[in-house]
Amino acid sequence: MKNTSKILWGLVLVIVGLLLSINALGFAHIDIFFDGWWTLFIIVPSFIGLFDDEDKFGSLIGLIIGMALLLSAQGFISFGLLFKLFIPFLIIVIGLSVLKTGLFGEKVKEKVKIVDTGDLETIAVVMSDEKKVIKGEFKGAVIDTVFGHCTLDISDAKIKDNASLKISSVFSKVDIILPTNVTLKTNSTRVFGSVSTVVKEKSTKKEIVLFVEAVSVFGGISLR
Repeated sequence: MKNTSKILWGLVLVIVGLLLSINALGFAHIDIFFDGWWTLFIIVPSFIGLFDDEDKFGSLIGLIIGMALLLSAQGFISFGLLFKLFIPFLIIVIGLSVLKTGLFGEKVKEKVKIVDTGDLETIAVVMSDEKKVIKGEFKGAVIDTVFGHCTLDISDAKIKDNASLKISSVFSKVDIILPTNVTLKTNSTRVFGSVSTVVKEKSTKKEIVLFVEAVSVFGGISLR
């Protein structure tokens, strides 16, 4: 899936480059700034996210919103109707996200609760940037971010048994740098946000499991 997303991004860039070249050389005039062209900044990443994200729920919601805005800009749907439907749609999205978490995320949530919170690293970031590198023993962490950027590097941490992460990202970004011998078990709730994972090449070390409970509200969480 990761290669598929790269191919799609490559095709998008090639097409845009060709259209600009055709216009610049005067062979034709292709108006790429049509009514609602700006919605492509929502539609294209959301569509590619369907092939890239482990959890495709957020990408699907983004695609629906982008398409609805494009149809409104083209005059097929009135903007007033979209505005009236926004709050009900938001409530439905949150409800579906909570329902998905309740149906499929209980195992991860229970594993996260097993670790005593007194043994967890606690990181709170509000309207600032913070980077923390852990090389000693690591059992887990609780990360809360609001309008900030947090980087947690546990690539060289000593994880004896299964560990857990509880992450909350609100209008912010969280980057987790993982060791190579980790297997992720994630339970994510996304409200117009993203939770992405990058699979690393496995090492010869004993494999460990990291249980992750993540909430992203207009934010981004990356586990790599």
